Order: sequence, then C-alpha cells, then structure tokens
Amino acid sequence: MAGLDLEETPISMEVELPAAEALLQSSALPNPLRKQRRHLLIWALIWALLAAVSGGLSAGLAPECVDPVPRRTTSGELCYHKWNLGNLTCDTYCCDFASVESSGDVCAVCDDLGSCKMRPCAAAASRLEYVFERFGQSIGFVAVWLGIVLVLLFSRSALRANGAERLMLLKSSAAFILVVLFMLMLFGAYLYTDCHNEYRGIADVLLAISFFCALSFFQFLVRASFINFAIPKLDGLLELVAEAGNSRDQRNLLVLEVRAETLRRFWEHQLEQDPGYVRNVQLSCPWLTYCSWVLLTLIPWFLIYAYSARVSLFLNVFWLRLCVFVARFYLLRLPMFQRWIHQRHVKKQLANVPPKLSVVLFHNNRAEGLDHPAPLNDLKLMSAAFFSETNVLLQHSPGNGERMFPSIITRSSILQNNNNWQLCFARSYRQSTQTLLQTARTQVEGTQFFPLEEQDVQRAREWLASHEVFHFEGDARGSAEQ
Repeated sequence: MAGLDLEETPISMEVELPAAEALLQSSALPNPLRKQRRHLLIWALIWALLAAVSGGLSAGLAPECVDPVPRRTTSGELCYHKWNLGNLTCDTYCCDFASVESSGDVCAVCDDLGSCKMRPCAAAASRLEYVFERFGQSIGFVAVWLGIVLVLLFSRSALRANGAERLMLLKSSAAFILVVLFMLMLFGAYLYTDCHNEYRGIADVLLAISFFCALSFFQFLVRASFINFAIPKLDGLLELVAEAGNSRDQRNLLVLEVRAETLRRFWEHQLEQDPGYVRNVQLSCPWLTYCSWVLLTLIPWFLIYAYSARVSLFLNVFWLRLCVFVARFYLLRLPMFQRWIHQRHVKKQLANVPPKLSVVLFHNNRAEGLDHPAPLNDLKLMSAAFFSETNVLLQHSPGNGERMFPSIITRSSILQNNNNWQLCFARSYRQSTQTLLQTARTQVEGTQFFPLEEQDVQRAREWLASHEVFHFEGDARGSAEQ
C-alpha cells in the first residue's frame, strides 16, 4: 500500500514517501489528451497520404483537355463551346476566321430568344484565374446559405445558454465553418480539373476518392486541433495533483497502488462484463429527420439526371461522407459494437499488464468559497480520478460558478465480486439541444471501474465519504455488471 495517506510510523513514511512523490511527477501521471491527439493525428496522416496518392494517380491518368477554361466576349458574355453558325464551325470556344471582318478570335453568343451572333473574344484567362472568378461568383450564395444554417442550428440554443454553453456553441459553429471552407477548397480543385464539364473516366473516380480521403483527413485534423487547446488546461490540473503530492495533502489526495495480480483479475473480470454505456436520443419532430434523410437520398439521384455525370459524382462524394459520419454515430450506439470495442480495449490491457499501477483520487478545493461566478468548465477547477492513461474521470467541483453541463451527475460506490474489489463511478448525462426546427434530448449513461486492493478498501471508503464531489453511495456487493 502506497500513497499520501502516510502512517504515523516513521519507518512507513520513509518507505512510502519516495514512491508517492515519484508517482505524482508529470511522467507518472501522463496527460491522456496527448494520446488522443497522437491517435487522431496518425489517422489524419493516413487519410492525407491516401488523398495524395489517389490525387496524384488522377492527375497522371487525366486525359488531355483542349481549351479547358471557358472564354468570354469583350463585353463579358459567356461564349458557347463547339458551335456552328452558318457555314462557320468552331471546335473550341473561340476561333479566328479569315472570312470574318474582325481581328482575332470570335465566338458565338445567343440571347433568350435564340438569336445567335458572333462577338470578339476577350483574352483567355488561366485556370487559376478562372477558379478565383468562380469563387467570387459563389461567395455570396455560400455566405447566405451558411448564415441560414447557423441560425437554424444554433440560434435558439444560444439565446438560452449561459456563458460556458455559448462557448461550446461558438466552437461548434467554428468547426462547421471550417468544414464549409475546406469544402470550398475542394470545389476549387474540382474547377481546376474541369474539362468542359465532361466525365473523365478513371481519373475522376480517383479524384473523387481523393476528395473523400481529404474530407476524412480534415475531420481528424479539426478534432485534434480542439483537443490541442485542452491539453494545457489538463496539464494545469496534473500540476495541481503533483503539488498536492509534494505538500503531502492527505485530505485532498489519495494514491492507492494496485499489484499486477490484482490488475490481471480486474481485467479478466471486465472482459466478461458489458461496457455499461447507454445512449438514447429523443426527437420532438422525428418525422423531420426522416424527411431530411429521404431528401438527402433522392437529391444525388436527381442530380444524375439533371446535370452531367461529373457534377453528380462529386456531389455524391460529399453526400457519402455525410452518410458515413451519421452511420458511425448510430453504429456506436449498438450494444454489440460497444461490447466489441470494450473487449478489444480489455484484451489490449491484459496483454500488457504492468508490475503495478496506481489509482489516484484528487479533490480540487479551488472552486470552494468563490464569491463571484466563475466558469467551472476550466479543468483547473475540476476534481479527478485517474487509473492508467486511458481511464480518467473529471468531475466538476461544487462552487458558485457556472457549470458547463448542469445535468451531469456522478455517483461513486465500492463493489465486491468474487473477492475482487472495485471502485465504480456511474455517470448520467442529460442534454437538450434546441434548434428552430426541433428539440433533441440526449441521455447518456456510463460506468467506469477502477481496481482496488482489499487492504485499501477502508481507506477509499473513508476518503470518498468525506468528499461530496464524488457522491459516494456506499458499498454494493454482488456482480458489477451493468
């Protein structure tokens, strides 16, 4: 048994103090967000490489395109491509006919009545100039569309949110805007490779695959970027834990060592248990969601018939990426898939059982006694429970500030199953997301288990009972299965 609950015996202090201090160094309490960021960046790199390879192959296999950039007349009218006018035939946008009384290239333009005339052509623009010209034409529409979507999604929630919740809405809006801007960049790549809006065969298939991989890359990159902002805040919390260890703060910090044998029994028991995660979403207008998905399904097929195959191909890429995102959301709710993820994680832990690990419980008293509202979403004002690099529980400390999620409830208990003692943290999270169209109520139930040595049970029981932040409910004997 090691920790900062030091015995009064001097020998016990001399033996246990170095181990406890070493445990609470930054290297012994790693920041789990760094591991998450590294995992996301690895996947982002994989998707980026796939996008680069498929994009390079597409460029190499693309057929040659003659006169790829649309031409305009000197008065700004758009020229026709491959036109016939009288006895004159042009295979591109503009041609130079010796029989026409005009110096330089001419092209054919038609009015709404079907009357066609020849007009002198303006100087040809480069592909890059053409892309920027199209951007300038579409930026107004994109801005109006983006504003409407943001109002529909976030305006109602923003009016009723507190300061911390508005910050979350601002981050969500920023992420959405970044995705739209990245899609505009892909639209620019589409225009740069366009050849009279004609389908280019395998080159366009590879380019569509490249766009799909690029969207996946950007998704992982945005998630890693948001996690990167939270890393310094969690580092600050870990520094507080280390300071409590160095000052021998027995009241607010408890460190319990767990041997390899106990760890193995704990993971073997967890292998037989359900993950204990339930997510339910109730919609006030479910028919609206169903109708939206029907429209999203029909629109790509409509585009196939209304426009060229090339336009529909790339619009279907964005539709497919959206379907993958939503399918992943519903897949994670399936009990069978949750159990597979849980068992995969447990087997990985069983394959690498260390000689010992420690359970660290930290009560943060900085939020107590505040005489002014302060956002408690700051990680430096949270209490925490640590077990390994992947099992970390953060809990809002009681105080007078605003709560990031007022509906999060955490309850702790001690379970015994076949002489295996465990700390159990049951979390219940409820959130209501309101838009102008409907209200979505989300309820998430989750459970985290930490192993305990039998001789440490009484210490853990007394420590949890003396700290309200973890809402200790006592002992629960029997199966720990949720």
